Amino acid sequence: MFKRILVPTDGSKLAEAAARTGVALAHSIGAGIVAFHALPSYDEAAYKSVVISPGWVTKEEFNRANKRAGRKYLKAIEQMAEATGVEYESYTLETAHAAPAIVQAAGDRRCDLICMGSRGRGGLAQFVLGSVTNEVLSTCSLPVLVHRTETAKPKARPTTGPSRQSSRGSPEAARG
Repeated sequence: MFKRILVPTDGSKLAEAAARTGVALAHSIGAGIVAFHALPSYDEAAYKSVVISPGWVTKEEFNRANKRAGRKYLKAIEQMAEATGVEYESYTLETAHAAPAIVQAAGDRRCDLICMGSRGRGGLAQFVLGSVTNEVLSTCSLPVLVHRTETAKPKARPTTGPSRQSSRGSPEAARG
């Protein structure tokens, strides 16, 4: 069915959990994985002033630090793959936007499934913060397996039928 699974990572705990899921799936079906990291673009980071302001660090220092971090993130997935005997490859692209880079990486490396995490934000947070996962889902023609956080589990819905609580010890049960 699936032969090559793309596992993108940003180094977060969620990405690590999704990577464990991707590696376990690959192991169970005999597939290989391609671990992917989108290297942030210096120009975009400086423009947004999210990470750096121009002049704080040079472009070379920024790129060196991001490549070092990316290698660390990819190494963690490599170790997961090695521990389970899963074929492993890593891939990086420098980009200002992670979602298109993930879709491009899947195509470049001829993957047939993407396994990635989602924080499960909704409502205003989704609108304001956006979602890399949602963008990948809406722009990619490949299947995407989404690993959700523990906090993103659906809320329990109230039941509409009769209560299923035990009636032992109730007055009705004693009359029974």
